[in-house]
Amino acid sequence: MDADRTATQHGPDKRRVTVAEAAEILGITAEAVRTRIKRDKLDAIKEPPGPGGTVYVLLKVDPTRPNVDPTSQGQNQTSDQTEKRGELVETLREQVAYLQGVIAVRDRELEQRTEEIRRRDAALEREQQLTAMFATRLGELEAPTVEAAEAQESRESPAPTQDPTPAPGGSQATTGGPERRGWWRRVFKG
Repeated sequence: MDADRTATQHGPDKRRVTVAEAAEILGITAEAVRTRIKRDKLDAIKEPPGPGGTVYVLLKVDPTRPNVDPTSQGQNQTSDQTEKRGELVETLREQVAYLQGVIAVRDRELEQRTEEIRRRDAALEREQQLTAMFATRLGELEAPTVEAAEAQESRESPAPTQDPTPAPGGSQATTGGPERRGWWRRVFKG
């Protein structure tokens, strides 16, 4: 800093504050305050002059604003910020708890639906197994019935007899007429 600036005395229209206090009052960072001092945008003094001294910023007193001690003002701002942060943290905790509850409900619903799908798959598999068993058993039951019916029919039907008169067209016709078959053969075998 320039020697003439360090020697500047502050008058009644200026007050002397530390760099940190000036940053709070101006609403900027301490680094921004130091940059403004270097660019001569803010007046500052160093006490004691030389290395290791404390830099004080000379701010103009605003007659429209009450002259408040910056340290108490900083404490008020700090407590206000602490209260706001506390409220924000509490709000965020409530939101997190709510969202955790929603996730837990969704997880339970998903588990229920998964179990329901598993049960349906098992029931469908049982139905398919039963259908296959019934089809196999039905096939086993029909085969002997068809053979038994044919055997019974052959025992009941008389043997065809030869007609002594030839039929027109040169072949002999049977006297029994058309071959007699069971009704189920006529229906299913055409």
